[in-house]
Amino acid sequence: MEIGQIKVPDAFVKAWPHCLMYLVLLADSQFEEADHHLNKVGDLIERGSLEIQQAAAKTPLEERETALPISILTLLTSRLLHDVTNGQPNIRDTYWEYFRMLVMPLMSRTVVLE
Repeated sequence: MEIGQIKVPDAFVKAWPHCLMYLVLLADSQFEEADHHLNKVGDLIERGSLEIQQAAAKTPLEERETALPISILTLLTSRLLHDVTNGQPNIRDTYWEYFRMLVMPLMSRTVVLE
């Protein structure tokens, strides 16, 4: 299996005529025979789905990835930390300014040691 390519399982190909027969028989009110074909379609689709899952499991995830996990993490972190206040003071700037207002009078005092 190559990246982006999936081989259609034979079970899917076999299920198609049964699906058509189900529709034809259902339209002709042959419900019992139609039900037989519908059950066959369900079984074949289940078998085909299992084949696809098994084929996908044979290829290691790192061969199928399009972006490294660290790249995705970096992008998510960047978006989370991005300033979304559109030029308005954000909470960090507000508290930093308040902290500076508290510290400045303390820093301007001279300490006299005796």
